[in-house]
Amino acid sequence: MEKFEYKDLEHMKEVVRNEIIRLGIQDNPKVQSYNDGYIRGKAPSPSFIFSKSKMTWIEFIEEIGFKSISRKESSETGKRNLGKKYAKVGKQAWKSDSFRKRIMDEAVTAMHEGGYGMQNELHKKFKNDIGIGFGTFLNHDFNYGDFIHAYVEKYGELPHGVRSVWKYATDKELIDGMENLFKKYECTSFWDYIRKNHDSLAPDPKLLIRRLGKKNVYVLANGFAEQYGKFSKTKSINKNKNMGKRWA
Repeated sequence: MEKFEYKDLEHMKEVVRNEIIRLGIQDNPKVQSYNDGYIRGKAPSPSFIFSKSKMTWIEFIEEIGFKSISRKESSETGKRNLGKKYAKVGKQAWKSDSFRKRIMDEAVTAMHEGGYGMQNELHKKFKNDIGIGFGTFLNHDFNYGDFIHAYVEKYGELPHGVRSVWKYATDKELIDGMENLFKKYECTSFWDYIRKNHDSLAPDPKLLIRRLGKKNVYVLANGFAEQYGKFSKTKSINKNKNMGKRWA
């Protein structure tokens, strides 16, 4: 895939300004509308914009001459109503899967439109953006990792400021991620896994060792290399499945 060529901040501003006009969303340039339509490689992604500009989406588009009416201005009443609605919700409603899914979607949409993702930012902004504080989520058995996973699932990328989703993964998810990279790139060893694990496609080796133990990681790596390695003569699927069961 062609990658956007970053020259400097002013050039990026001009590219994004032109792309917003091309998309015809200049009257209400929502980050989701931009993300759905921008030309990959010719213009930067929202996460790239956040990283280089150190601004939220709203701050950036105002910087390049547009005005957002997405969440900050068009739904102040909606936010207050959200707060009132959630304030009346009892404990039983928080146990409903459909309710939890709906409120999580509200949260990750706010993160995406606001261009934030760090835990301290969720504490500061959720109350204003969606009418319910981050602490309330924590009180009802959500954790920070839940928001990161939901964000990645919805938008296919990490929230602004978050470097890796693996920090918040379960042990089984770490092992699955490790296995997927071995399989995708036919890794022949743990060292080969480390060399090919770019852009946080799979868990960092230090994280694996810290969470699973050095000996266990090498046992897993050897098993995956035997099963998926490019030069492996043995493709023993059953062997690795049995090994994986010990970590399920």
